[in-house]
Amino acid sequence: IDSALSATSVGLLVMASVIGRLGCGTIGSKVEPRFSWCAGFLLMLAGLQTLAMVSSSWQVYVYALGVGAGFGACYVSLATMLGNYFGMAPFAPLLGIITTITCIVGALSPAFGGIIYDSLGGYGLAFNILLAVALIGAISIPLARPPAAMSGATT
Repeated sequence: IDSALSATSVGLLVMASVIGRLGCGTIGSKVEPRFSWCAGFLLMLAGLQTLAMVSSSWQVYVYALGVGAGFGACYVSLATMLGNYFGMAPFAPLLGIITTITCIVGALSPAFGGIIYDSLGGYGLAFNILLAVALIGAISIPLARPPAAMSGATT
């Protein structure tokens, strides 16, 4: 993938993330957030799978649209589910813990990708790990139920 196409895909990914956030926020009162979160994971899964097999420039655009929109949907759905399932009192601490963990993992991921590349001569294992995480999310999030103590929470 040449540098111009890579740069374009980053811009498209960010734009798609905004669209995913707005779209998920718009339907958020009509669709259970665990299902929109699942849809976000499926979009990311499709985008990552496309990038893992990229052989043409159009596939880079599919990757950027899928991962961007999927990430945006997941971002909004996470916050909505936290509020719905646990209420407002623990919302900020829980979101703080979750975003701290995701920031640390996000910061370390490129280094792990580099280690995988240096060790194995390719990014195949790194893509498979990302695909597995997205698949686990897509399967497990729809199974989530509000905690028993929050039976009065909106779901």
